Amino acid sequence: MHHASFKTFPYLLAVALLFYFETGNCQIKPRTDNINVDSLKKAGLSISDSISVTSLETMISEKEKLTQTRQALEVLKQKAIAIKDDITLARCLSALMKIKDQRTEDSLYFRNSAFMDTLLSSPDASPALKAIIHILHAQRLSSFNYRSLKFNHAAYRTKNLKYNYAALTVNQRDSIAANDIDAALLGHPINGTVKQLLWLSSNPDVFLFEPKFEDIVLSERVNLAANKYYNYQSDRSLNQCISLPSVKFRKLLDSIANSQRSRMSVLGGYQRW
Repeated sequence: MHHASFKTFPYLLAVALLFYFETGNCQIKPRTDNINVDSLKKAGLSISDSISVTSLETMISEKEKLTQTRQALEVLKQKAIAIKDDITLARCLSALMKIKDQRTEDSLYFRNSAFMDTLLSSPDASPALKAIIHILHAQRLSSFNYRSLKFNHAAYRTKNLKYNYAALTVNQRDSIAANDIDAALLGHPINGTVKQLLWLSSNPDVFLFEPKFEDIVLSERVNLAANKYYNYQSDRSLNQCISLPSVKFRKLLDSIANSQRSRMSVLGGYQRW
């Protein structure tokens, strides 16, 4: 029993450290308030094992009962840490970030996601958790590139964080996102089908089969590249390429396999998948 507890200590320590630094140092600011169980019950939320992140995410999207929803997510997050459930932990962190986005001004976009850099740079965070966070990180950068900003672009710069992403060019952020995708695929320990990770996909309806983690990651590469294409029309011949007969289309994909540009292109994403 003592041996098992010792083996889980580095994991718990890594996550615990996440909450003991100031936000200015690219960390999540620690919460000092306690979980109010009575307020959860009054709001119709249960902290039993039957509570689901999906139902809480629905409430976030509908902007309902955000305080109670945050408290319920904190409970689920602590449970996930205790049993080393990386998938649920990452999902809770993502949902909590969305609540912050709704409750803070738009210019705090990168401050609200600073916990991702903390986990990715932590030597004690598990490889599985890092692989999932890499995808969330790529999505966050890509979303910033192609969203309508409410303030002047300079207002989003965060000099006191670990990385000042808003000060980079669009191409630089796209390149970091592509590196995130590569890192997620490199040596991850997530095996078998992963229906419980479909929340991570920007377009889960694309899977007509039970996907593996690699399928989710590679489809996300295509999606991120497609976002760039539709916003900037960077490759006007794309529609012509997709309309090619199957054999010719495969030969085209093979011809760009070794191209540096393929990492950032829609066709390159399809080729790798």
